[in-house]
Amino acid sequence: MEKPSHRLLLYLLASVVIVLVGILSFTVPGALRSMEQAAQVRQTALVERDLNATLESRLAVMVGQVERDQTAQAVIGQITAVWQAQTATYAALSATADQLARDATADAESLYHTATAAPQRTATAYALATATPQAQTATAAAFQTATAEALGSAALATRAAQVATLSAAETALADVQTQRTATAVALATLSAAREAALRNAAALDAENAADLKEILTLKHSLPISDIEVSADSLLAAGIARDQILVWSLRDGNLLQTLAHGGVTVNHFAFSPNSRQLAAALEDGTLWLWQIGNQTPRLLKRHAEPIFRVAFSPDGRLLATAGGDKTVIWSAGELAVLAELNGWAWDVVFSSGGRYVITTGDDGSLRVWGVPVVR
Repeated sequence: MEKPSHRLLLYLLASVVIVLVGILSFTVPGALRSMEQAAQVRQTALVERDLNATLESRLAVMVGQVERDQTAQAVIGQITAVWQAQTATYAALSATADQLARDATADAESLYHTATAAPQRTATAYALATATPQAQTATAAAFQTATAEALGSAALATRAAQVATLSAAETALADVQTQRTATAVALATLSAAREAALRNAAALDAENAADLKEILTLKHSLPISDIEVSADSLLAAGIARDQILVWSLRDGNLLQTLAHGGVTVNHFAFSPNSRQLAAALEDGTLWLWQIGNQTPRLLKRHAEPIFRVAFSPDGRLLATAGGDKTVIWSAGELAVLAELNGWAWDVVFSSGGRYVITTGDDGSLRVWGVPVVR
């Protein structure tokens, strides 16, 4: 008899075999199906590739056929166009040939008529050739004689008119020159008389004040107000509405008429060195002229009219008093140095230049200075 251990081993081996057979019975059919499916997929891909190649080949053939049909149609169109052009050219050539034939026939008929009329024309030409030279010669001689006489008379008349015109022009020029000379002499005499009257005036004092007499009168078309005299007593200026008139007190001549935009001038002042003239305008603008220059510098700092303008005694500062404030300027650069708020009718500098004094609309008089802290 076999031992129990051997029997147990056999049982185990049989069990393992049975398990393996069961596993294989499940796995082998699945693997076979997978292989079959893979084969089908490869077969399908091969069929699709062959089918696509066949379709592309057929499409290429069809495209080539279409291109050949289009090329044939284009060739037929070109041949048709050439035939039509040749037909039109033939028609034009035929019309030209017919016209040439008609022209040739007309020329032949004209030549025939000319040849027929030639004897008559020859006789007429001979008669004209015999009579024309004598008549033409007589006519030309008479015309030349009349023309020469007319030209001579016209030349003499023109020359006489030119001489008369030149004489009249010389006379008129001489008269104008005489008038200019007389005017210049009169102006020089008047200027010398004015200068002498101003220069010879005596210094005014309490003893001779009662002997004041008018020694010079300068006229203008507009009323003159607010007169000022320069510090060197060589210039005098006055306001005539929107203009400032500057006269020379050496000879009484009007040197400048200063105006800008028709704005009313309220006040003006000479600088201490008599080289500048500042003006306060109704529109709040400050004008500053250099004497002898017609173009002013315009400065706008006030929103209300400016009533007064004043230079400091040393000429380094300039003040403008207006309906809104008082502005202190540097007279050289015309930069704003200070703004004193409040209405101001008038502004002046003290004689030493230490104070600025303003008068207000509220009945006040304000003294402005720089406090010194000790």
